[in-house]
Amino acid sequence: MACPQAALRKPATSAPSDDTPPKDDEQVLDVDSEIPPSFSWVIDGLLCACAFPSSLTHLRYLADQGVTCLVSLTAERDLPEHDIPGLEVIRLKMEDFTPPTLEQVQQFIEAVEKAEERSTAVAVHCAAGRGRTGTVIACYLVKKFHYTAFQAIQHVRHLRPGSIETNEQENLVYDFECGLTHNGSQQAGAASSSCQIR
Repeated sequence: MACPQAALRKPATSAPSDDTPPKDDEQVLDVDSEIPPSFSWVIDGLLCACAFPSSLTHLRYLADQGVTCLVSLTAERDLPEHDIPGLEVIRLKMEDFTPPTLEQVQQFIEAVEKAEERSTAVAVHCAAGRGRTGTVIACYLVKKFHYTAFQAIQHVRHLRPGSIETNEQENLVYDFECGLTHNGSQQAGAASSSCQIR
């Protein structure tokens, strides 16, 4: 299945920036804007990404966009407490600059698949919305659209410059692809030893 080009878009950020994206360890806070920092749609109406949504205003903005599930990848901080009806938060805590586990990737994919069935949207974030966020998005593209790991990484970096920051995060996308290929199914498992060659 080819990824519909019309549904994928270039990011629209909440504020103009220079050409140097912030690193995942830099705090990206924009509490004066209603739009979460580094917000963009990856797949229109289904999957969006952002940096840490640090205010209730950010969370309300996401809900107003049709987001019913927010996947939080930060281990270092928690989201603001909220009582926004219909906004579920899934916490898949991982340390900054580390890749998710294959189980966490599968949980993320299941959240996006549920949203697609319900015609709602999922938002995913980490600190800057690049490293951990880009990694799980690339894995989703591998599964949903049958991209190779290389294609998925390049596509995410085109949509969200600076994404997938470490070799370990890149390797996780390759391991995920290899698990799908070797298992002959849509369930990623532990990659076999032949998958470790890059």
